Amino acid sequence: MKRFLLLPVFALLAALFLTQQFPADAQEKKDDAKKEEKKKVDKKDDGKKKEEGKKDDKKDDKKQEIKEEPKKDPFIPDTPLKELKGHADWINALDYSGDGKFIASASRDRTAKIWDVDAGKELQTLKGHPENVKSAVFLENAAKLASSTGKWNKEKKAWEGEIRIWDAKAGKELKSLKGHNDTIECLALSKDGKFLASCSADQTVQIWDIAAGKVVQTLKGHTKDVHCAAFTPDGKKIATASVDRTVKVWDAQTGKDLATYKVEIIVKEEPKKEEPKKEKKDKKDKKEVDPKKDKKEIDKDKKEIDAKDKKDKKEADPKDKKDKKDIDAKDKKDKKEVDPKDKKDKKEIDAKDKKDVKEADPKDKKDKKEADKDKKEPDKAKEKKEVKKELGREFTVVAFHPNGKHLAAGNLDGQIKIYDIETNKEVAELKGHEGVWALEYSPDGSKLASGGWDQTIKIWDTKSNKDLVTIKAHNGTVTALAFHPGGQLIASGGLDGLVKIWSATESPKKK
Repeated sequence: MKRFLLLPVFALLAALFLTQQFPADAQEKKDDAKKEEKKKVDKKDDGKKKEEGKKDDKKDDKKQEIKEEPKKDPFIPDTPLKELKGHADWINALDYSGDGKFIASASRDRTAKIWDVDAGKELQTLKGHPENVKSAVFLENAAKLASSTGKWNKEKKAWEGEIRIWDAKAGKELKSLKGHNDTIECLALSKDGKFLASCSADQTVQIWDIAAGKVVQTLKGHTKDVHCAAFTPDGKKIATASVDRTVKVWDAQTGKDLATYKVEIIVKEEPKKEEPKKEKKDKKDKKEVDPKKDKKEIDKDKKEIDAKDKKDKKEADPKDKKDKKDIDAKDKKDKKEVDPKDKKDKKEIDAKDKKDVKEADPKDKKDKKEADKDKKEPDKAKEKKEVKKELGREFTVVAFHPNGKHLAAGNLDGQIKIYDIETNKEVAELKGHEGVWALEYSPDGSKLASGGWDQTIKIWDTKSNKDLVTIKAHNGTVTALAFHPGGQLIASGGLDGLVKIWSATESPKKK
């Protein structure tokens, strides 16, 4: 009996055990499934992150590619035939002697030097200039040298320009010529060697008789410093370049301004705005009101005017009323007595007019439409445009062709303008520098040499206007050029304080 009683108890315990065991297994399975799903999600996320990372890296690489500019090769000057060292500052001017044996150089270091070209040696250093030596030219077959400078006069409290004449062999100062009220920027010698032109910051050019040591002509017309001057081969004309952005050609004897050349640049071009016409007010019709007059007085005047008008209406002449009635009655009678024939003619005319309107040429209608369209849409080509211009940058240098007809002028815009001084027209333009600072024609006129801010010298063919040779000349602006009398060599000076000799016919050999 006890056994039968214990059986239900064991069954109940077994059931409880099983119910607890199976849910635990099921829960474990669920947890395992969730873990696997989580792993899959994590893998996907990792994959996405890696892809996004790669994309970001690519973007960064592209940004770096954009930022990284191509590296420019360092400027390395070409190797000259000869190099003359001695100046402590930049070169302002160069001049070959007539036989080509010597070169004179003027420098910012307040000295002028004379060099033996073949030996590559310094023969003389001319010292004692109070300021920058802007120019140096040989006189009397290199027996003498003229140098230009300037100084501050303490007593007069003003700048004075000065030309010093030196014994080229002895290196001694012979005399001083003074005439300008400011420093002298440039010297130019006539081909016959008799006259010397001096350009100054005082805006004038003086022409000196060298033998007499006197000024024979003063050229006035520039409005700013005069940088450079050049004589025609016959010495009759002289060209000048100024900071006022113009080039002038003068009669060297009379001092007359013969021509002015300038470069105009279009800055802006836009439709011209036409201002509306102001209507003229009729002073007679306009009633002037005295601002001092009181408001009460104005109202009083108005009332008096209104009362007068009413009185005038009441006192109107009865005869006028009678005449008006007679005129109206006559008009009615005239209307009734209109000729029936006239009515018939009127109808026929009206009918004809309608017919003419219907039979109008369709071409006329088309023309009318086009005319109306033209009125609405004005021709853009005929539209007035306002063009704003300004002068180009300053001219720095001028040089005459040996034929005396063509003038070369260089400016800081990098342009070399060739002018025909007989017709006063521009005949060519050469462009190869960032800014032109030096120009020189070869003795036979077949070549034109130019130098500028880009540190190069260019040799141009004067017939074709083509660039024949380009020389990497100086570490700094090419400031001065001078052809050898034979035309095969050219000397250059630069901001690096060096004087270099080059072949004018072929490119220099690379290092």
